[in-house]
Amino acid sequence: MSIDYSSDDSSCYPKTSYWNESTNCCSWKGVNCDKASGQVFGLDLSCSLLVGSLSPNTSPFRLQGLKRLNLASNDFNASPIQSGFIPSDISLPAKLISLDLSQNNHLKFDSHSLAMLTRNLSKLQNLFLNSVNMFDVVPTSFNNLPSSLKRLRLEFCDLKGEFPSEIFQLAYLEHVDLSWNSLTGYLPKSNWSSTLKYFKLYNNHFGGSIPASIGNLTKITFLDLSLNEFEGQLPSILFILKQLPSASLPTHVTGLQNLNEFFLNDNSLTGGITSWPFTLPSLKYLDLSNNSLTGPIDKIQKPNSVQEVYLAYNHMHGEIQSSFFNLANLIELDLSSNNFSGLIKSDMLLKLKNLETLVLSSNNFNGAIKLDVLSKLKNLSMLELSHNKLLSLSSDDGVNSTFQNSRLYTSLLAMYNNFRIS
Repeated sequence: MSIDYSSDDSSCYPKTSYWNESTNCCSWKGVNCDKASGQVFGLDLSCSLLVGSLSPNTSPFRLQGLKRLNLASNDFNASPIQSGFIPSDISLPAKLISLDLSQNNHLKFDSHSLAMLTRNLSKLQNLFLNSVNMFDVVPTSFNNLPSSLKRLRLEFCDLKGEFPSEIFQLAYLEHVDLSWNSLTGYLPKSNWSSTLKYFKLYNNHFGGSIPASIGNLTKITFLDLSLNEFEGQLPSILFILKQLPSASLPTHVTGLQNLNEFFLNDNSLTGGITSWPFTLPSLKYLDLSNNSLTGPIDKIQKPNSVQEVYLAYNHMHGEIQSSFFNLANLIELDLSSNNFSGLIKSDMLLKLKNLETLVLSSNNFNGAIKLDVLSKLKNLSMLELSHNKLLSLSSDDGVNSTFQNSRLYTSLLAMYNNFRIS
């Protein structure tokens, strides 16, 4: 390995150039040592302008006490001896619990070299290989990962083929990111990892139905299944209130009580959603757009603190219940390109005091919205109402109403003066 001083990445710097063999290596940048024994247990050479090929003689691979190795965001290139792959005779320290080779765009694996790299890593907890070329890796190769694994990042790896669902059942798994690949596969019907907190399959080809067992992920905070090929109805059991035995906890909570962000957009989901997402107690972001969901939104019995809701490009219909406007923390709301109908009442909108974006276009809403009411929504900066049955934008005191939000005033004035919304 050598240093490429010509790099124009201002966020990186050559850590190894500060190493001085006349001083204790534990004082070197990127080196972590055990205070008692002096043994090196951690090596962080990420973003260090390193170039060249990895070989068995590279110093990190000879530190037998090493537990954490981070070589991310460098430029390790193809080894000519191994035809572009990681040398097959590399053996990493058996005590390694964290390995990060991400953001090395010229680094390449096949199934054999991946197996060689991870052999004997029975204690591995973190494996980050995002943006590493894995075009020639068969996804079943990941079945060899140890049961100790907690975090797996494989986004932008050019992976293809069926990914083994058994990985999602590893006992200690907390974080999975397989986004931006061409993977196929299915979600497990049972025995998910009970420790899972972050799960992202964005932009792949996973399919089949979404199993009810996903509702057992009580610790999950981030769930992204968007831009895949999931189909069928969402299982209602996901959102049925569950009795908890502990007296110290609330009487009832949902299975997904810790979920903050939920992405199911751009799939082929059908059926209704009623009001269940809006009762998830921790939910902040919901995107179900670009599916084939139907039905109305029922009355919301106990509104949550959701901030962003996207239901665009579905087949939903019916009137928007007044309880929907009790979602007082809404910042962005997009219900466009559905078949919603009924009156949009001014007093309803006034409840959404934090609203910045409101998109209701391409529905069957009717009635009139008053300019002077909209002027009271101080944060509103984007409004789209076109292609409805709204008669006009009206104002009790004319278009000279004083707007507290000048960004929105110009577009509203144009609407009022130049055309009727139809």
